[in-house]
Amino acid sequence: MQIKDYRTGISAILLLTMMSVIAQAGAPTLESNIDLFLNEAGLRNTVKLESITKDRNSIYATPNKLDENGTPMLLSKMKACPDDWQETKGLLTGGDRLCHRGRWKSFHSTNRPSLHVVVFRERAKEGQYRYFFHLHFDRYVPSVFGFRETFKHLALEVIPHILFGKKTSQRMIKQALDIQRSE
Repeated sequence: MQIKDYRTGISAILLLTMMSVIAQAGAPTLESNIDLFLNEAGLRNTVKLESITKDRNSIYATPNKLDENGTPMLLSKMKACPDDWQETKGLLTGGDRLCHRGRWKSFHSTNRPSLHVVVFRERAKEGQYRYFFHLHFDRYVPSVFGFRETFKHLALEVIPHILFGKKTSQRMIKQALDIQRSE
């Protein structure tokens, strides 16, 4: 009788594991959400997604194309569209530099959820630079929509990430991206 109970327990564990794997197979990922965002914004061919961070909350990317000045096309397009992209400036720069040490510039898309693009630049040769990007989503956009959004960003995202190890829900990001697409 004990052997049968043991087999039943193993069967239940295997069934639950299989159900979990099946449920996660269709779940949105950071990679799929960033890919969707970049495709919708017409920016997919400007970067090559390289690797995901250990916490699975950010992706590193490198430029696919440079403009005639040697600047990455992604950076050129973000600067050319101030209605769609806002460079992090003012008081937020200090916090941004603290979280992303060594960053050169930082941009947020002005829609929600916001793609946060952190730009790193290293001198490669005389007068030339090597760039890479750190990409992640923020549910609330600091400074773009004023103090209220900045407070939400800090209280509901940054602090829980730091104190409790919380991650931005990719399912919620995907739902918000779908709503954006339908509007």
